[in-house]
Amino acid sequence: MSTSSPSFGSPAPSGCPMGSGAVRLSGASYQQTPTELYRSLRREHGAVAPVLLDSDVPAWLVLGYAELSYVLTHDELFARDSRRWNQWETIPPDWPLMPFVGYQPSVLFTEGDEHRRRAGVITEALEGIDQFELARDCRRIADGLIADFAGSGRTELMSSYVHALPMRAVVEMCGMPVSGSDTQQLVDDLRISLDAGEGDDPVA
Repeated sequence: MSTSSPSFGSPAPSGCPMGSGAVRLSGASYQQTPTELYRSLRREHGAVAPVLLDSDVPAWLVLGYAELSYVLTHDELFARDSRRWNQWETIPPDWPLMPFVGYQPSVLFTEGDEHRRRAGVITEALEGIDQFELARDCRRIADGLIADFAGSGRTELMSSYVHALPMRAVVEMCGMPVSGSDTQQLVDDLRISLDAGEGDDPVA
């Protein structure tokens, strides 16, 4: 997501998202059926859509694969360091999204040599893991997740698959048993904490 006017190979929206038919990414409909909203945004706006975050903070939501790849590979235009964001003067201290965008000295927000140094530590830790075993375990986890929703004909992939697969893999890498209620409960708790909206209590 970017709050600067995007510039890709194909035409994209221009100007401030606030005046471009921006859609609020909040409320029950967004929390419960985000897939339908994303489809609607893609139909109406294409690969880059104007949206409003909590407190009506304007932003651009990147929906296209090619456009997202462009954003992720051009740090000089789309910075990891959130301190460069041009909306900070409009953000209240108690903004609900602050835990996700407020700067922290972590690998998610650092750039350049500092980012490479921090990422290198993670790489070294992961090098101790048997990649073939990890790939096998991820396939097993993926097969199980897909089996859970395959019969329904539709699902919310973000919560049912995209979030669940890496969290399940990580907790198993940390020594949690493959099966068992404790493992599933931990995965569910992590997912809830990531998906919690304004006013939600992730530990309730």
